[in-house]
Amino acid sequence: MARPERFELPTNWFEASYSIQLSYGRLPQRDDGMPEAEPVVSSLRTRPTGQTGALIMKKSSYLIVLLASLTSTSWAACLYPAKPTKLPDGNTATRDEMVAGKKRVEQYNADMTEYLNCIKAEYDDSVAKQAATMTEEQKQQAAKVYTGKNDAAMDELQGLAGQFNEQLRVFKAKTAK
Repeated sequence: MARPERFELPTNWFEASYSIQLSYGRLPQRDDGMPEAEPVVSSLRTRPTGQTGALIMKKSSYLIVLLASLTSTSWAACLYPAKPTKLPDGNTATRDEMVAGKKRVEQYNADMTEYLNCIKAEYDDSVAKQAATMTEEQKQQAAKVYTGKNDAAMDELQGLAGQFNEQLRVFKAKTAK
C-alpha cells in the first residue's frame, strides 16, 4: 500500500499559507507480509508436529519478540511524539495564529520523522542481532509489528496535516474576500 507524497502543491502567498507536505508513507508490502525493503531470508527449520508443538512454537515466538523488545535499549529511546492539542480555526484565526499553527504542525512532523527513523533503526537492529536464531514466522511477526507502528504514526500525522490544510483553505477563502 502506498500513500501519496503530498496533500497539495504549495502556494506563494505568505509563510502560513504553505501546506504541510509529507514525503514518506506506508511501507510497500509483499505477498508474505514483510516490508519490501526487508530481504527474505529462507532457512530450514523443524517444527514440532501436532497442536502441542504449534502452541509451543507460537508461545516461544511471542516470548522471543517480547524479550527482544524489553532488552533493547533503543526501544525506550523511541518516544511517540505528542500531537499538537489545538490547531487554529480558519474562520476566526489571525495570520499570526495560522503561522504559529503551521510551526506546531511542522515541529510535530519533525518529531514524527525522528520517531519513524528510530523505530526503523530499532527494527533493523533487532532483526540483525537475532537473524540467526529467528524463524521466518518470528521475522514476519517482527515486520508486522514494525509496519503497524509505522502505519499508525503515518495515519495520525497525515490526519493532522489534513486538518491543518483544511483550516488553511478556509483561512485563505476568508482573507480573499
